[in-house]
Amino acid sequence: MRRPQNPADLVRLDIKSLRHISRVTGYPLVYSTVSLDRAAALLEAASVHQADEEAPEFCLALTFDPHLISRAVYRGFFPMTITVWEVPIMALKLHTERCLVRPSDVITSRSVRRRARRYVCTINQRQADVLTFIRNRHEDCWLSPQLWRSFCAIDEASADHHGMRIFSFEVWDSETGRLAAAELGYTLGGIYTSLTGAFDRRFSGAGAVQLAVTGALLQQCGFACWDLGMEMDYKRAMGGQQMPRQQWKEHVARLRSGSTAAPLVLDEPMNCRELIDQASAARGH
Repeated sequence: MRRPQNPADLVRLDIKSLRHISRVTGYPLVYSTVSLDRAAALLEAASVHQADEEAPEFCLALTFDPHLISRAVYRGFFPMTITVWEVPIMALKLHTERCLVRPSDVITSRSVRRRARRYVCTINQRQADVLTFIRNRHEDCWLSPQLWRSFCAIDEASADHHGMRIFSFEVWDSETGRLAAAELGYTLGGIYTSLTGAFDRRFSGAGAVQLAVTGALLQQCGFACWDLGMEMDYKRAMGGQQMPRQQWKEHVARLRSGSTAAPLVLDEPMNCRELIDQASAARGH
């Protein structure tokens, strides 16, 4: 595994401390990209032995190395930061169940369609502003500066990271020009994974509109899977369904390469209602 270019991206705990945390939590410690498959196998084994308890989902890593992160994503892990003793630590989550939806199956209510008229959407126009927007609304945001730097490094050298790309979806209020809702995510082959998002409560329904228009754009570009991560009520309402861990890993293996998805771009800001209606017409609704 390559050393991080930025010394700040090293986890600020010695190996002895990390091993201690690994023993206490039961989270396997990932030393290099080579040990990713072993860590996944350890999580699977622990799930079998702890059938009546909450199955472990996390591994811990020594650095926020971009190559480690992209190779983990390639295997179905979800990268995130956890904080131990006020120190950010690289964590790789392999959910026992992942919430997924096909973009063409996203459910959009009439009220969301109605509210979508007042908003416009862009892609990758203001990523730095989106990150600030999200952090200002999530005090416990797990998307640490170290992890975000690694995501940016992955995006800049996508060909070295299985074609993985980072995206921001921005929804703007057309009257004020203010950012009303946004999310960050990444693509791998035919899969789009939501990382984190937020909305401004001053703008009615903006969060729901952002989700609907994201689904519409993913459908338009031919993505086969929208990975929503952990199950939540609003994700089920969108049409999200649970997929067990082993099935998810097989799903990733099928979709992570050779995708026919078109580039995820918008040449100019588009009205959200128009984008949603285009997706609905394509489904024959």
